[in-house]
Amino acid sequence: DTIQEDMSIKNTITLKFTSPISHLEYKLGMKVRNLTVSSNFESADCYLEDDGKKSVVVCDFIGMTKEKNLLKLNFITREGIRRVGDNYRFTVNYGVSLPIERLFVIVKLPENGILAGEPVNSSFFPHDGKTLSDGKRIGVYWERTNLTTGSDLQYSVTYSLPVAISGSLITALTAVVI
Repeated sequence: DTIQEDMSIKNTITLKFTSPISHLEYKLGMKVRNLTVSSNFESADCYLEDDGKKSVVVCDFIGMTKEKNLLKLNFITREGIRRVGDNYRFTVNYGVSLPIERLFVIVKLPENGILAGEPVNSSFFPHDGKTLSDGKRIGVYWERTNLTTGSDLQYSVTYSLPVAISGSLITALTAVVI
């Protein structure tokens, strides 16, 4: 999940199946738009179903094999961010509808966003997440193994954004300094 400056979230979910399947209904805990799909097998015909509050990605597959088994879902959502005082909190819940051998989740803050808590791990839940940065964005990530159907995987990150200084204020400060 990558939080954009306009508070939308770009999501990428990559699924690697251990055995071929021909149909998938992947329930998301949010309403999404702009779904794009890619796969390394012959065909992944996917579309969104909506109940007004949440989306379901429905796919029919052709040509999936044990070796050609990757599906990549990209979409945008505007859900999950709320204001908490001077900060923002992004929360997402990935419910598990299939057994999962390995799960890797990363939440990337907007450019210039900073984690809001001290110590740093009080800024995210679960608290065993780890942080990284590419020099522009801070990311918090978690890794889980051997998850069973029905598990709830809730993740949250609290962050702040620097206050924008307008050009007129900079001009006024410069005039005072001179």
